Amino acid sequence: GINNAVYKAGLSKSQKAYEEAVENVFDFLDEAESLLAVSRYLCSNNELSVADIQLVTTLLRFDDVYYLLFKCSKRRLRSDYNLTSYL
Repeated sequence: GINNAVYKAGLSKSQKAYEEAVENVFDFLDEAESLLAVSRYLCSNNELSVADIQLVTTLLRFDDVYYLLFKCSKRRLRSDYNLTSYL
């Protein structure tokens, strides 16, 4: 999931591994952004799931921690309307 991809990026041993991990992070964020454009939650429109809770914990840390320290710096979450509204 998103958390594993973020840590893989931050702890990468090579440039290639880092680039692949960052791409996975932003692919997942793009998918979540699209899902949240049509649904209140990730897995259902009216029920909170474990996936939602895991996503929230990652999103809360993203701009302040993962963007800066783990160099997941393709873009900040502030540019993703549905992800920021989700918080």
